[in-house]
Amino acid sequence: MIEIYRNIKSKEVVDKKPNQNSIKPLKFQLKRQDSYDFYKSNARFTGYLLDKIFSSDKDYLNKIFKGYHDLNLKKTK
Repeated sequence: MIEIYRNIKSKEVVDKKPNQNSIKPLKFQLKRQDSYDFYKSNARFTGYLLDKIFSSDKDYLNKIFKGYHDLNLKKTK
């Protein structure tokens, strides 16, 4: 009887709940130690800030991205 129970138990599919946050974490490197320290100690705020800028202020995001892109073009010339 115990052997039958073990066989049934080993064949059961475990119903796992999906992770609440299935999005992979970002990995990036900052150039300044003080900015790293700030964002590291305020990780949830950092996520909130990035999501907020992306979702509600794309004009600002595009402006910053354009400045970044222009800076990289100057470096390669």
